[in-house]
Amino acid sequence: MDAARLSTGLRTALALAAIGLFVFALRSIGFEQVFPAGAPAVLVIGDGAYHARLASWSFANFPRFLSFDSYLAGPLGGVNPWPPLFDLVVAGIARALSSRVESVETVLAWVGPICGVLSAWLVYAAARHLLSRGAALGAAMLYANFHLTNEYGAVGNGDHHAFVATLGAAWLVLSLAFVAPAAKHLGFIAAGLVAVRMAMMLGWNGSLLYMALADACVGVACVARGDRRRLVLLGVGALVGAAGIAPIVATSATPIEGAFSSTALSWLHVALGIALAAGCLAIAALESLWPARSSRVRLLRALALGVVGSALAFALPLVRDAAFAAHRFVTMQDAAGAVTYEQMPLFRLFGREPYAPASLHFGWVAYLIPIAPLLPCLLVSNRQCRPGAVLLSAWTAPLALLTITQLRYGNELAVPLAVCFAIGIAALAAKLRPRLGPVAAAAALAVVGAIAMAPALAPLLRRAPGTLAQLRGAAPAGDPLLATPTGTLVRFALMIRDATPETAGFLDASALPQWGLLANANFGHTLRYYARRPVAVDNFWDRFPSFARAAGFGELANETDALAAVHELRVRYIVTAAAGQRDIETVNGRLQAEDGLAREGRPRLEQFRLITEGPRGGRPISDLFGMRRPANVTPYKLFEVVPGALLDVVAAPGAHVEAEVVVQTPMGRRFVYRGEANADDQGVARLRVPYATRTSAPARPIGPFRVRAGDAEWSVDVDDAQVQDGATIAVGR
Repeated sequence: MDAARLSTGLRTALALAAIGLFVFALRSIGFEQVFPAGAPAVLVIGDGAYHARLASWSFANFPRFLSFDSYLAGPLGGVNPWPPLFDLVVAGIARALSSRVESVETVLAWVGPICGVLSAWLVYAAARHLLSRGAALGAAMLYANFHLTNEYGAVGNGDHHAFVATLGAAWLVLSLAFVAPAAKHLGFIAAGLVAVRMAMMLGWNGSLLYMALADACVGVACVARGDRRRLVLLGVGALVGAAGIAPIVATSATPIEGAFSSTALSWLHVALGIALAAGCLAIAALESLWPARSSRVRLLRALALGVVGSALAFALPLVRDAAFAAHRFVTMQDAAGAVTYEQMPLFRLFGREPYAPASLHFGWVAYLIPIAPLLPCLLVSNRQCRPGAVLLSAWTAPLALLTITQLRYGNELAVPLAVCFAIGIAALAAKLRPRLGPVAAAAALAVVGAIAMAPALAPLLRRAPGTLAQLRGAAPAGDPLLATPTGTLVRFALMIRDATPETAGFLDASALPQWGLLANANFGHTLRYYARRPVAVDNFWDRFPSFARAAGFGELANETDALAAVHELRVRYIVTAAAGQRDIETVNGRLQAEDGLAREGRPRLEQFRLITEGPRGGRPISDLFGMRRPANVTPYKLFEVVPGALLDVVAAPGAHVEAEVVVQTPMGRRFVYRGEANADDQGVARLRVPYATRTSAPARPIGPFRVRAGDAEWSVDVDDAQVQDGATIAVGR
């Protein structure tokens, strides 16, 4: 018997190891684009680059974490909306592996694949509470094939999603163990629940979702059984968790939404922990004093207590405002709601189109998601499985609904979904075995499963040849960063870093930057981290007050209005980007398309000078969305906002005066910047010019200004300091 048990355990361990390797291999496809030779690691555009910023700061200041970030809404600064655990873990691992802060990028790049392996194993553990070893292995394998989680956890993603999925999977495993009728070591399981609850609160600003979901499911299961011991353990654990996070909340900056924010770690999390503890302990005491005759009565009493408590809490303005903020976020009433792909629905819904077919994210089984919460009901006839089956069903249902409306919640759904589908597959296998035999039934289900998962695996398999070629030693020609749109943006960020003055405070919170950088919000995190410059608006969109003014800049057609906007934001540099459609009506569009030159009756822009552009041969971000563009487009340009030097040119009253200079860019492109004015009644023409002929800027004139007034002509050199200070230069005197 012992030998047989050992043999079974060994086979299971080997199968789990194989599944782990499979997950890691899938999520590692494309590593050659993440780690180009001789270049920084390329983190996927988005929040991962901001985690690199936070983890780098913690690396340099360990074990401190950045609470207020002067590089957010830069240089005005803003409260960092992320809780610290994920970034501290990354920084701690990076410090253990290397003395170089750049090691943070490498650790972040591999977090997703490693967390994917852990999550797959935890899916097995969750399924094992309800299913046989073989069926639980099937659940883990099913999870391994979900494209959505593989994308969120792919090498180079760098975001928190894979970390959150692992914590969520651990929470589900512990919850199923806690409600199991024959559970042993309840105290240790309860301690595990405390640890994972605290980790979730300290690791994700959306942790209230899990607090509401997991704690409610476990609490209801305990109430239904009238299990006072479990209720007391759950209540005490909630109180310990609230006490554990309170010091961190107290020492962190107040979230921008207020002290009771529902979208950032706040006192609301502490208050909810205390409320859960009070509720569990009160129900346990009530059950001890007045035992209910049935589970229905116990649930009704708990519901009444919850309604009264919620009503009292909702009467408080702080709690009410937090609830409304959470509602706005979930219902996509923020600026990012309508344009962020992860907030698109899974299916076509109320006129909203999905980003991609549902089968891409979960295979063909995606269309069974609406019925997935019902599948655990197949186990309710088994008394030992019943509490776990009901908990799993209640856990899955709200996540399935949220995922149908917003794709991003599929990351949280994937773990319980894999277990639910494994339950359905196990039930189907039980029906097929008597007819086909165990081997034929297993083979048939394996074939059907492979077909069902094919759409989810296809995108990764299409990218696999490039990874295999890299493993064989093949190296791309030219700059490896330019192979992808994200790499191109990283290369331009490095160009910005080389072309602009250093700013203070990137790794030292005691110093403050003096100016900021303005770019499309989607580029913000990437530019901040790789250029190491403050960014006025970023992937947090309208979380900060600067967003409205920064977003409005892109619509301004008048230079005076544009200058007012950048001065209000304390912006010194502006990044423009190639898009699918040529814009020549706004200041931003004219800078990208025409360098701000006079064209077709539109006056030149006097206080914006091109600093650099490129990179040559790079791919703009618009390529990610399949936008059509010219073959030799300039992906990005960097302009500096300057007062400009004022040329005072002596000429006959009313005479036409011109000043022009040829500017050459790092891409080898040349254009003529020309200013024109007429002399006034005193015989002076004033022309403001933004370019210095004596400068180290990568884009610079190839000679002095040629100033002409009638038959007279002068060569005029302009220093950087004169352009920066708005100095007046006399010409012709």
